[in-house]
Amino acid sequence: MSPWVQRSCLAVAISSALLTAGCSAPPPPPGDHGDHPRQIDVQAQGSIEVVPDIATIHASLLERTPPQPSDQQSSTDARALRQARDSLEGRVGEAIRAIEGAGIKSRDVSAGSLDVAPEIFYRHANSDDRQQMSRTRVERSLTITVRDLDKVPAILNALTEAGVDNLSGVDYSLADADKANDEALHKALERAQAKAELMAKALGAKLGPVQSIEETSSDVSPRPPMMMARMASAKSESAPTPEYRQGELNREASVHVIWQLR
Repeated sequence: MSPWVQRSCLAVAISSALLTAGCSAPPPPPGDHGDHPRQIDVQAQGSIEVVPDIATIHASLLERTPPQPSDQQSSTDARALRQARDSLEGRVGEAIRAIEGAGIKSRDVSAGSLDVAPEIFYRHANSDDRQQMSRTRVERSLTITVRDLDKVPAILNALTEAGVDNLSGVDYSLADADKANDEALHKALERAQAKAELMAKALGAKLGPVQSIEETSSDVSPRPPMMMARMASAKSESAPTPEYRQGELNREASVHVIWQLR
């Protein structure tokens, strides 16, 4: 190979090496994590106990038409249904008047729409024979909002004396649930910051600015169902007024917070 060719190849090699070196990024300085800064993720929960200030009572009244064999269709079916409905509406009216007489305002009493449904059952003539029977059930629900919890026993007594067929219980809640939720959330955030500061200090670091905050849950613990067995005795004038305890509601909140470390 001639000296001129050798010099040309050497020049090309040097130029390529310089070009490659110029395109490479310099190594990051010590302690620099590039796109992944040091951070700390913390999850925390906060809860408060609050006394409920609203009670919701659910009840319903129903009537049934006389049963008849399923294979017999009579012109009296419509009349029997109308009679059952008229009887039901009269009882619902009496129940509402009893509730309002116990101190509940009309705006806090909700009477649901009429529910009409067929019922099929079997009547046993003897041990070897049974007959399919049918009847129609008409039902209306009542929902009562009680804003003075001291009136709950009186309202329950009024309902049982009015002859309600179903009394499912009492649900306790809060008039201002958002306020309680905010208090639980504030406690969760305080707990998150305390945990983050503790961990950072243990590792010889300090908390920097907050990178993100996320509320992961907010809930109220369910109240145990009330014992309704004593309600039957309230129909008797000699029976004592049943006592009820609303207890407390547990509001909970959970958060996920990310801090940058310094």
